[in-house]
Amino acid sequence: MPGDGSAGDSAPPWWGSAVAGPASGLASRLATYPSDTIKARMQIQGTGLTTGRYSGLVSAVSTILRADGPAGLYRGFLPVMGGVLPANAAYFSGYELGKVAVAWADPNSMLPTALRDGVAGVVAQGLSGAVWTPVDLIKERIQVAGFLRADGAAASASPADVVRAALREKGFLGLFRGYWINNSVWFPWGLIYAGSYERCKRSLADALDRTGPEDLPPWAFAFSAAAASAVGAVATHPLDVIKTRIQVLPDAGGSRWRAWGVARRLVQQEGVLGVFDGAVARLWVMAPGSAVGWMVYEMVMRRL
Repeated sequence: MPGDGSAGDSAPPWWGSAVAGPASGLASRLATYPSDTIKARMQIQGTGLTTGRYSGLVSAVSTILRADGPAGLYRGFLPVMGGVLPANAAYFSGYELGKVAVAWADPNSMLPTALRDGVAGVVAQGLSGAVWTPVDLIKERIQVAGFLRADGAAASASPADVVRAALREKGFLGLFRGYWINNSVWFPWGLIYAGSYERCKRSLADALDRTGPEDLPPWAFAFSAAAASAVGAVATHPLDVIKTRIQVLPDAGGSRWRAWGVARRLVQQEGVLGVFDGAVARLWVMAPGSAVGWMVYEMVMRRL
């Protein structure tokens, strides 16, 4: 991409993100879906509603493999990808749109560069959130199916079952359960990630004596994305635990006050460390997934 890689750069072709985004999503999900399944299960295992408890990543992998084989780690992968691809297209299109919007609103670059980049990340999330929330709800309910006891809300094992159950709960809005808490996770993540990612690219370009981030090798995009994603993942993990519980547990609800109630019960019953259940698994989702996804995205955009 032209320029120095900041949010003030001129935008690539309008259709570029619609191509590069889905390619990025497919590559990153293939690499990280097993860790995502483990993350979802570990985030709810302290509720007392699960059929067992994992002691860590190795325990989770071995238990799932014994029970369901390798397919258990990819539970729901194919149908979920039908939603992930348009969600990724929306996200990356929003990212490029955010860059254009920031350049228009701040033509003289008066705002700090990190803020300009971060705003692009928030715009990306705002555009993709409406697409991603139903996909995320379906994905996580499928991933924890069989791990919750029979009285759990996520006993459904297929996308059709999940959709029917969500519609019975609250009609069409049932598919958007956890929408606001979802955005409360991903808005700050997008702000942190985009600012850190663009800053890291510029630093690597200087260190490698390149004319700009557009001349970086593929590994530099992967490194920048992994580092930025790790920072964002750690900062937003407690909110992600709350989001997962709202979306898959019975009577967790989706409003701001119910989200606060979930957080309060979590700390009371499991202690402060409970908000970091599944944190290592989430890092194994976010850092490698961002590395693969953004490297693919940058390289595809470079060739358009």
